[in-house]
Amino acid sequence: MWALHIIACPAEQLGIELPEGGAKGISHEDLRRDVRLLVEAADPARAFIERMAQMHFEAAIDMPGCVQRGSGLDYRIGVSRPTNAMEATAAAAVISVAKAWDLGTPPERRVLACMGAEYPADYWVAALVDDPSLDPATVNYTALAEKVRVLYAEIDAQVR
Repeated sequence: MWALHIIACPAEQLGIELPEGGAKGISHEDLRRDVRLLVEAADPARAFIERMAQMHFEAAIDMPGCVQRGSGLDYRIGVSRPTNAMEATAAAAVISVAKAWDLGTPPERRVLACMGAEYPADYWVAALVDDPSLDPATVNYTALAEKVRVLYAEIDAQVR
């Protein structure tokens, strides 16, 4: 009988924090993990696509290196293939924007997120820090999360 009660309890009663959606869903912990993932990956584009798939983006069949979510008029977000931690902050930011949509209200337009300069973008996400010699361990991820929240607000306004 107790087991049924525990299973039926809201997560909050069990001390489990549920992530919030929208800008509140953007966390410095996620950014730290994704910058490291992208810097250490043998194939950053593949790592980017796999992380975006976790946010319910799927491969854009007609556009290699791109993932998509939603329907309707296209809105393209572009990011360069990272070769260092500075560039990886941009791709990690796009992953965080996708997570904010996944936990909150999804975009009303079809959003394409593309890694590489092969496709024109409505919004090109540049590195969010300005130090090419940056080590992932020295990034101020709290400040980076604030920049990504501003980025999210800018992009989210365009897909509504």
